[in-house]
Amino acid sequence: MELRERLQATLGIGFTVEQELGGGGMSRVYVAAEHELGRRVVVKVLPPDISAGLDVERFRREIQLAATLQHPHIVPLLSTGARDGLLFYTMPFIAGESLRARLTRERQLPVSDAVRLLRDVVDALAFAHAHGIVHRDVKPDNVLVSGRHALVTDFGVAKALSTATDPGSLTATGVTLGTPSYMAPEQAAGEPNVDHRADIYAVGALAYELLTGRPPFVGASAQQVIAAHLTQSPEPIRHLRESVPDALAEVVMRCLAKKPADRWQTAEELLVRLEVVPSSDALHAGRPPVPNRRVVIGVAIVAALALVLGWTIVAHRGPKAAAGAAKSVAVLPLASLGGDTANAYFADGMTDALITALAKVPGLRVTPRASAFALKGAKLTTRQVGDTLRVATVLEGSVQRIGGQIRIVVALTDPARDSTLWSETYDGTWEDVFAMQDSISRSVVGALRVRLAHDAGAGSQLVRRATKSADAYDFYLQGRYLLNTGRPANVEKSLDLFGQALQKDSSFALAYAGIADAYVTLAFIRAPRDAFPKAETAANQAIALDSTLAEAHLTHAMARLVFRWDLTGAGRELRRALELGPSLPQAHSQYSWYLVATSQVSAAIVEADVGRALDPLSVDATLFPMLVALYTGDHDRLIAAAKHALELDPSNLRASELLGYAYASKGQRGEALATLSHAACNVGFNCALSAIAQLRLGDRVAADRRIREAISAMKTQYVPPDYIAWFYATLADKDAAFAWLEKAYAARSPTLLMLKVLPLYAPLRNDPRFAALVKKVGL
Repeated sequence: MELRERLQATLGIGFTVEQELGGGGMSRVYVAAEHELGRRVVVKVLPPDISAGLDVERFRREIQLAATLQHPHIVPLLSTGARDGLLFYTMPFIAGESLRARLTRERQLPVSDAVRLLRDVVDALAFAHAHGIVHRDVKPDNVLVSGRHALVTDFGVAKALSTATDPGSLTATGVTLGTPSYMAPEQAAGEPNVDHRADIYAVGALAYELLTGRPPFVGASAQQVIAAHLTQSPEPIRHLRESVPDALAEVVMRCLAKKPADRWQTAEELLVRLEVVPSSDALHAGRPPVPNRRVVIGVAIVAALALVLGWTIVAHRGPKAAAGAAKSVAVLPLASLGGDTANAYFADGMTDALITALAKVPGLRVTPRASAFALKGAKLTTRQVGDTLRVATVLEGSVQRIGGQIRIVVALTDPARDSTLWSETYDGTWEDVFAMQDSISRSVVGALRVRLAHDAGAGSQLVRRATKSADAYDFYLQGRYLLNTGRPANVEKSLDLFGQALQKDSSFALAYAGIADAYVTLAFIRAPRDAFPKAETAANQAIALDSTLAEAHLTHAMARLVFRWDLTGAGRELRRALELGPSLPQAHSQYSWYLVATSQVSAAIVEADVGRALDPLSVDATLFPMLVALYTGDHDRLIAAAKHALELDPSNLRASELLGYAYASKGQRGEALATLSHAACNVGFNCALSAIAQLRLGDRVAADRRIREAISAMKTQYVPPDYIAWFYATLADKDAAFAWLEKAYAARSPTLLMLKVLPLYAPLRNDPRFAALVKKVGL
């Protein structure tokens, strides 16, 4: 009896097997009509020589586990059965075609199509990995294309076969668990502890084929292909297709790193990169500044982000099915009841603590502080908050503190349905504050059904007691509250409060981290020579007490980078900060600066855009895409980034001056004059940039006036001396330029890191004094 007839007999009269779709190494695929439910299903039947060696119950258990995955980009498993020698499983019939069929027809996909489909695939993987399920066989045959979207099929099947089979039987029949063209080196080598990063490698192989028309490695036999995965590097993507953006090629090639530790470490991290990677001209699109910041934040921010970053938010990535949003939350600033200052700093501190705790949960995307606090006081509905921050859930509530008694009321809301998922009131004392933070965080995780990592299981804590002294924590929260204002006088006061915290508890790591952050803030207000050594010392003390503080490693990295010009040490600390805090926007932003300094421009663009994407309402996060564009001379990108910054904050002087400078550099005189005329030159570095723009417009008189204003401003505010040097370099006055560069060296000006890459230094590079300065800086 033929297999189709045997399958029909096994399924019985409730089904009619209609046709065979074909199959691969591990299955024969049929379409059947399920009469009772009036639907069509796909039935995959394992060949008898494979199923004969399987432990059917083990296979069934693994399939049942995979069947729990419910996600817009995952084809769910419906059932599994073993009857009359046939082992099969079923899934819904999806109208469309496999990605393999499309590749066979088109060979290469348009870049925008490839990126869109890859986002869907990685979105599905991120969800599965968060639930402890690794696919192990990601390939074009297991990706279905329906309309404009991709769905991943066969989740858990490779694991089921591996678990249910005698170790020698599969190789004996010539079937490999996985497909050689997409198999990670550790998987090909048969290593026992293959994890989710094998799927990330497979995505890289899949992306490589979508973009170039062939897998990374080809050979006459499976053994040759596997050997290539283990020993060879793929040909650079742009050698095969020049139209692929550098940033996209960088993302794909990192997926294909031989060592798992060198790849993107999570699918969620990879998804963020794909969200901001330039797949079209979207990054060069811009919008004129809008006059009212609240309107931007409350109404137009989604459209602005979609335009600037190329996100598809409304089509299928809104609250109902956002990319990675199924497990995502925004913690809005908790309201302070009572109106006194004590409640205000305490409420903000509780909000910060919850954001920090939840951000540590793998598989949960948490809106960073800056974007969450950007909505403080905004009159938005919960649905608008969800749309604006691209999250599926919102945590909000209130704090009341009377003497030593604390009451925290919180509620978790689904903005798409405008319904409350969970709410609770917590009463306690000041001594209970850390336990309350931990309890709230765990309740949120439970409501979202996020699986905690092994080191944060049922018996451990999400929030540890940071200090043994309640008074120390009180001083710390007051210091953070003042530091977050960014006002120089408040930053100075925060140092005193952090010091008082340490008097109560000398082992309080967060207080040292606060001191480090305060000095970094002051370093960019006054001369860095005074502040950065103190920031570095405090950061080292924080790390010595708690080596898991990502922010402390980041501060230490900044001191190594912009003060000591130690690229090796800075790179090491930045990578450590990213390892500890992969969702920390400022870590990606600062890393972009390091990458520019080390001439890794494409990667720098990606990291800067990732920092901005992670923190979409943060004005600070817009700075680094502008700086990367400035330092690399990409005026189109600078215009787009500056316009985006002005959409968030129309009063952003630095963005206005950079926009005017970019327009002038492109010879767009009218746009440059219009921009510069609306920008007040009352900040020294802005005056310097404006002066360069005026030079490029041919207005020497206006340029001289503005550079004199910049130099005069140095008497009362910190202006990087190298900004003045840029002006004289543009003017071709080399003696004056080098004189100011020597002052920049004495002041330890951070941007001297960019001596070898910044186009503004180009007029000086043939002068022997320039090579001597580069050597002195240590580049």
